[in-house]
Amino acid sequence: MSATRIRPPIEISGRPLDYSHAAFGIPVVHAQVASTFAEVTPDALQLIPVEVDSHPAQHFILSTIRLEECIDDAACEEIRYRLPGNGIPEKVRTYSLVSGMRIDHAKVGGANVFRTWGWTVAVIVSEEIKEALERAGITGAKITDVTGPGAANGLCPLPVPTLVPKPYPR
Repeated sequence: MSATRIRPPIEISGRPLDYSHAAFGIPVVHAQVASTFAEVTPDALQLIPVEVDSHPAQHFILSTIRLEECIDDAACEEIRYRLPGNGIPEKVRTYSLVSGMRIDHAKVGGANVFRTWGWTVAVIVSEEIKEALERAGITGAKITDVTGPGAANGLCPLPVPTLVPKPYPR
């Protein structure tokens, strides 16, 4: 059996980005981003080689190992939950919308990179990873602080940013 790389469905118009999402919110990163993550936090993720059509550079699925139940519902701008009868029974009581996400850093346990339970759209990273990504000059990621006012209250000594995909440049 030959080893065939995964080919996630990614529609790219314009120039390729270092960080993007494939179907179902799966983060796909350029080799430079994968290397940055691997240097800072090698045991917290899996890097799965993939092929991206029409882009010869090496890419990886960025699979975080940790899933943390840490969203601070009261501090978020807006949240909505999936309710019974929405057609997806296994998703009942998970989030259908999280806007202006804030996390309770006390529930994170020192993780450098993770996704949040019930809302896996964003990849949450430590300040150390954020700074490494900024130094590398990656494209495609919007980094937003998710600790909010809690940092001033001693819940988080350093802000914890989140990575979300930016729209593709045209």
